[in-house]
Amino acid sequence: MSCALLAAFLYSMAAPALKNLTQRLLFISLLGVFAAIAFLPAYWNWYGFPREAIAIGLIEWGVGGLLMGLVFAKLIK
Repeated sequence: MSCALLAAFLYSMAAPALKNLTQRLLFISLLGVFAAIAFLPAYWNWYGFPREAIAIGLIEWGVGGLLMGLVFAKLIK
């Protein structure tokens, strides 16, 4: 929940510079991927999760960011 609030804050600050829906969705999706890159490698490194699980996690967080971006693009203009 706090990550979504942080993403909403960052999005609201960047929204004037993001001219169209594609740019807005890409911005939030990349925030999701950035969070996954910061979080998921520890599972691979410390707990021995397979690389496939980390790759799926990156996709999952990216799609989650895309869905969150759809909501943000609708609510914040």
